[in-house]
Amino acid sequence: MFYGLSRVGGILCPFLNMIVNIWRPLPLIAYGVFAISAGLLSLMLPETLGQQLPETIAESNDLGKKDTHSQPE
Repeated sequence: MFYGLSRVGGILCPFLNMIVNIWRPLPLIAYGVFAISAGLLSLMLPETLGQQLPETIAESNDLGKKDTHSQPE
């Protein structure tokens, strides 16, 4: 999914440079807005400091599921 979004961004990038004809600083403002919004969206990522991260695909698939049969260590 993200690969496709990066391809769309690569396709739209030359068109953003063409809006210089409308107003010269507009492409810089657009790139700045995209960068700031990406930074703000990254704040929504979960904190992983001190937590055990999954090492296999099977563990990552089970990452949000509650296991009611396991006992805490």
